[in-house]
Amino acid sequence: MLIPESDRRGIKELTEDFSRDLLDDVGVRLYLNRVLGDEVFQWLTHSELEELVASLLTYQDNPRSAIECSGRAYEDILRRLSVEIGIIDIKKSEQSLAFQN
Repeated sequence: MLIPESDRRGIKELTEDFSRDLLDDVGVRLYLNRVLGDEVFQWLTHSELEELVASLLTYQDNPRSAIECSGRAYEDILRRLSVEIGIIDIKKSEQSLAFQN
């Protein structure tokens, strides 16, 4: 089956855009891994990592959204850290929240 030249150009542009997006996503993940180190990078949950990646991918086009994404990630990270090292007793926190409502 022969594909017309105009369709081939469209397909080529589409695959180049996809590759560029993929490389940007992969590049951001590699950057985060390099900056944070392997141990911290692997410790992040999927949602925390996705928020950080989204913030770095969008900061130029939509700074407000990027700040919201990174803020959610850091809030989640700090909450998880405080629970893991024992600063916050999650059961007491949940009971306190239930009592307030």
